[in-house]
Amino acid sequence: MSEERDRLSETVRMIGAGLVGAVIAGGLALLLAPKAGKELREELKGTASEATEKLSEATHTIAGRLKEKAVEIKDKATSVARQAMEQVQQETCEDKPEETGG
Repeated sequence: MSEERDRLSETVRMIGAGLVGAVIAGGLALLLAPKAGKELREELKGTASEATEKLSEATHTIAGRLKEKAVEIKDKATSVARQAMEQVQQETCEDKPEETGG
């Protein structure tokens, strides 16, 4: 379970780093390119819009993965709890002295 959480955490960090890098690179490219003010503003607006869209997609992907993992963990916990209850019931029945009719 811990390994899965670590992998998911690493994935989130990688996506975040990639998005930050893309935004920084796009901004630098736009600022260093010789363009008119209006054209530059339009490109910055487009880049910001693309970054927002990518971030939204990444957020939805991560949310989906987290939901899947939560369901898996819940199912596993339910299964373990059910097995524990069955084992306790079995042990309780085995420890109970047999009653004889009177």
